[in-house]
Amino acid sequence: MTPTTQQTQHAIIIGASMAGLWTAQALAPHFAKITILDRDQLPTEVVHRRGLPQAHHLHVLLARGVELLNDLFPGLHDELVAAGANSFDLGSDINFHRNDEWYPPFHTGITGLSCSRLLLETAVRHRVSQNPNIQFITGADVHSLITSADNSQILGVRVNWRRGADQSAPKELHADLIIDNSGRASRTPQWLEELGYGQVEEIVVDAHLGYATRRYEKVAMPGCMLAAFADENNPRGGMIIREENGGFVLTLGGTNDDRPPTDEAGFNEFIKDLPPEFSRALRHAVPTSKISGYRRTRNQWRRFDKMPNWPDRFVVLGDAMCGFNPIYGQGMTVAGLCAATLGQMIADNNGQLDNLAHRYQKRIASIPSGALELAITEDYRFPTTEGTYRRRGIHLIHRYFDIMSEAMKVSPFLYRRFIQVQQLLKPAYSLFSPLALAHIAWGLVQLRRRPATAITQNRPAIA
Repeated sequence: MTPTTQQTQHAIIIGASMAGLWTAQALAPHFAKITILDRDQLPTEVVHRRGLPQAHHLHVLLARGVELLNDLFPGLHDELVAAGANSFDLGSDINFHRNDEWYPPFHTGITGLSCSRLLLETAVRHRVSQNPNIQFITGADVHSLITSADNSQILGVRVNWRRGADQSAPKELHADLIIDNSGRASRTPQWLEELGYGQVEEIVVDAHLGYATRRYEKVAMPGCMLAAFADENNPRGGMIIREENGGFVLTLGGTNDDRPPTDEAGFNEFIKDLPPEFSRALRHAVPTSKISGYRRTRNQWRRFDKMPNWPDRFVVLGDAMCGFNPIYGQGMTVAGLCAATLGQMIADNNGQLDNLAHRYQKRIASIPSGALELAITEDYRFPTTEGTYRRRGIHLIHRYFDIMSEAMKVSPFLYRRFIQVQQLLKPAYSLFSPLALAHIAWGLVQLRRRPATAITQNRPAIA
């Protein structure tokens, strides 16, 4: 990305999680100074921190996110692999179970990256910190915004300093651009209302999914992933993924009363409701962590793009704007795409920030829109899902996807196209193209000709 001419400007980013790190790297060529504020004391080692509870659970960077990682951080993908992360084919390295059948492991040529959230975030944060114009300030609790006299422009933030921070540091920080990346707990809706901008519309869809996670070593599993997804007929699912340094992570998921327990006996009993290959893979596995639960899984989109007025020099992205059901793995990649868009808009505007913020909020609305449609469509398979948004004809869409899912068992084209959509490489409408329809018709004919014994031939070979 070509640097702009506005090299005297200062940006403040609220939040040092992945969204904040993506944003800092995307803005680095355009600002003389970037300050990243976070409540936590940020570790330099690959260890847990309080403000990142989701790091206990399974994470996979989508293929579009891998592309973005290579663009913003050249060479980092290879560094992660050297540190133990797994680069794998999203077809041939996955053992995928749905509707009582294992799918054939077609080679797709589409690359995923699996490692712990801690390894990924630590490596990205280290790279970001190498920019001489970026600084991290920890122990910072941003509680309000500094505005112009008429509230039309954001000038900075007010900070309470937590224990361990420099209590003599200024409690008001000024900048030319303020970016809220503070996550689902963002105070932006409250701030906007207090400043007279009104209430933001929110789309909320909650499948009441809960999941529980544990890490192991010595798991007997072929490939990089063993996955059995829940559906309307079976509200329980699970996934095992290889992580760095020979480790594995198992996440169990379920809705409402079928949420997986976090006690030893209940967790192990839940595994028995998955395909028997899971129990066989874990037969000699050794747990290396406690069991951790997670319940904050609703989809939540704050429609800042629909607000008639917006304060200048202030933008919101990441989970502060749109949080997804984490089971679909979309959040980090969508945040990265929004960050890259902000950097590109600033570059296109030659570094000029006036009147940029509202245009940016409108432009990025299309990025979470497609991803959220995929998540919401799947979440509404469960009859107890609740929400403020329901797509028209969703039962017909479910039926179409079910038919396509059957045809995918014999069609490498459909399998690859589905992976491309799921990994945010292609738009969802490409699943409805004439070519896709032709492959569905061909696949259904082939399925009718398939011998009865073929249903078991794709079962993973687990001793």
